[in-house]
Amino acid sequence: MANARLRTGLIRAGSVSLLLAASVFERAGAQEVRPTPTPVGQPPESEIYLAPLTGAGPTLKVGTPKNISNHPGYDNQPKFDTDGKSILYTRGDAASKTDIFRYDLLTAKSAPVKETAESEYSATPMPDGRGYGVIRVELDGTQRLWRMDPAKGKSDELLIPNIRPIGYFAFPEPQVAACFVLGRPATLQLINLATEEAKLIATNVGRSVQKIPGRPAASFVHKISADEWMIKEVDAKGAVKDVVRTPKGREDYAWLNDGTLVISSGSKILALKPGVDTEWREIGDFEALGLMDLSRLATHPRGDQIAIVASPK
Repeated sequence: MANARLRTGLIRAGSVSLLLAASVFERAGAQEVRPTPTPVGQPPESEIYLAPLTGAGPTLKVGTPKNISNHPGYDNQPKFDTDGKSILYTRGDAASKTDIFRYDLLTAKSAPVKETAESEYSATPMPDGRGYGVIRVELDGTQRLWRMDPAKGKSDELLIPNIRPIGYFAFPEPQVAACFVLGRPATLQLINLATEEAKLIATNVGRSVQKIPGRPAASFVHKISADEWMIKEVDAKGAVKDVVRTPKGREDYAWLNDGTLVISSGSKILALKPGVDTEWREIGDFEALGLMDLSRLATHPRGDQIAIVASPK
């Protein structure tokens, strides 16, 4: 029994290494080496903050953030549910296992969506409304895209059996997934969920893959060189076009429904509306609150709240 527990612990720790390795290489802007499942210990500590968004265009501002995860360890990858009533996020435990939690905006309480033996990441509402797409790190270390059904007694569904390891994803159309696939280098691939036919879109890409509001397209960061990172758009058929350059070395962004982009940059959040603005502008700075290392962002469907990931002081 002790040996079995040890093996399980090593698998769980190794599963964390896949996503951590992606993060390390992305921040460096380097080509990635395919990670192997070896124990790396705890993922980095992080907390999720919720802040109001007010105004629009040149008056857009981020208000004072409040810590909503308030939990030692890893709390990351926030995503608002489709109905805007809750925030999905990834929470890690002391054994380096992760589960998907839901924070209820009305009650201000968190609870697991579904407790499983495996680790899950990157929860995203499915476009057909049936559960959540998640990256599941299976007990043998395999990392694939699943549908998690939170209904009691309902089984989860493996969406993409053969393409692996997938780290991040978005759905430009209900039957198409735009996926960040770990490799040497990491690639952005469009995958048909019915046939698993894959189309290579770009190489050396970043971790932030987002559905673009209002049209059948997703966006991603193409790391063209160490000095040029570009947010690009890909439609469900694979057509690609440039959107805007990111601030140097920055890749964690989100969309507002009006087409405005917001991106984290150190202690600041910046905004830009493609086709309207020519430069990123500051809409919030939280250095005075000790939030120096902002990363992932998510915005409420109404556009009046923003979830922010930050490392503790």
